[in-house]
Amino acid sequence: MRFTIGNTRLGALLAAALLVGLAGTAWAQQGTIAGTVTDAASGAPISDARVTIVDTRLQSVTNSRGAYRITGVQPGTVPIEVRRIGYRTAVAQVTLDAGQENTSDFQLTVSVVMLDEVVITGTAGELQRRAQAATVSDINVAGLMEKAPIGNVQDVLQSRVPGVSVTSASGSSGTSNQIRVRGASSISLSNEPLLVYCR
Repeated sequence: MRFTIGNTRLGALLAAALLVGLAGTAWAQQGTIAGTVTDAASGAPISDARVTIVDTRLQSVTNSRGAYRITGVQPGTVPIEVRRIGYRTAVAQVTLDAGQENTSDFQLTVSVVMLDEVVITGTAGELQRRAQAATVSDINVAGLMEKAPIGNVQDVLQSRVPGVSVTSASGSSGTSNQIRVRGASSISLSNEPLLVYCR
């Protein structure tokens, strides 16, 4: 017995239902990986850690409880990488079956990172100190209080940095000083330097 579908709309609906069924079957064959990321020393949850399925675009970021969840993972042996600034990168192999949810927890150890000196300039971006073309001066304030009276930043800079001039606006005590780097170089803009205080 043969049935012929003459209604084009009915045929389109059947084709759409068939595609949805195939997509559902493919999705059922994929798995889910979930777990938590904690500090190995304290056991505290680590937030904002990036958990990635290596060589794929599947990834997740841990929440405030250190939990993550990645769906749509192909079954098989899956390499997982966990990264967080200040911690060593963790990598693990997880075996995942079709339609399975696998729990994989990570404990990260603290990594001490030595940062190179960065010089903040008036131009866009930042440079490492060894790549800075301009002259950069250092003042070691340790022990200055024992050698001379230091009351403010101007006292620290006075006669200790080449090209920097610190002058008093008036002879009265308590008045502010003027700081100039290689003299007045701008006609329309302020000649005051940008001072960045770091603690």
